Amino acid sequence: MKVLGIETATSAGGVALYENDRLVAEDFTRSETTHSSRLLPAIDRLLKQAGWQARDIELVAVSIGPGSFTGLRIGLAVAKGIAFAAGAQIIGVPTLDAFAFLLAKGSFDVPIRPILDASKAEVFTAGFDKNGKRLSPDENIKPELLVKKLEGEKTLFAGNGYRKYEEIFSKALGKNALRPPPEFDDPRPRAVAEFGLIMYRNGIRNDIEKLAPLYIRGADAVRQPVLGGVGANIKK
Repeated sequence: MKVLGIETATSAGGVALYENDRLVAEDFTRSETTHSSRLLPAIDRLLKQAGWQARDIELVAVSIGPGSFTGLRIGLAVAKGIAFAAGAQIIGVPTLDAFAFLLAKGSFDVPIRPILDASKAEVFTAGFDKNGKRLSPDENIKPELLVKKLEGEKTLFAGNGYRKYEEIFSKALGKNALRPPPEFDDPRPRAVAEFGLIMYRNGIRNDIEKLAPLYIRGADAVRQPVLGGVGANIKK
């Protein structure tokens, strides 16, 4: 199955092509340039590089949050447009689950804690075990409160939210706060593509018209029932 993965939950992100359990190509950028200006050109480049036509795409996997509201809306709009035009299936991939899935591939052998900047002096986060199995629900929380909740065991922290508030975490957790290499330190489109395919193979389906960003803050909170707890039970 030919899969297009789209990651726009943070300022870092991009697109990836995945087929037959292997990464075909990835365009990933850490940039303040908006996704709206770079997403479609990146998809066009990767399709040409892989020798694919847009109509060849069978599944579009898109990161749905939590994350940047603007980035998520842009990514979802592009994903829906391509899926509709190609007649492809679409899968909304929870951002933190895909990020934890990526980190688990690094075989760091410690619990995983992806942390994304939520603005307003808060972060989006959830806890996962070393294999990427979900241990706690998504939450948005001030980093000062988060460190008080974390136990004293070694934990792998990653993401722009950790980098932004690294001083707070380092001061409170010391040597128990572990860091990954740069290639694991942001949500990646390749993880969205692969994890989305796993979700599809496990029978998860989304309605292209009803699929919406996953917000977890206040009145904006929207949960996708079909995705509830996916990280806890999905067969990888």
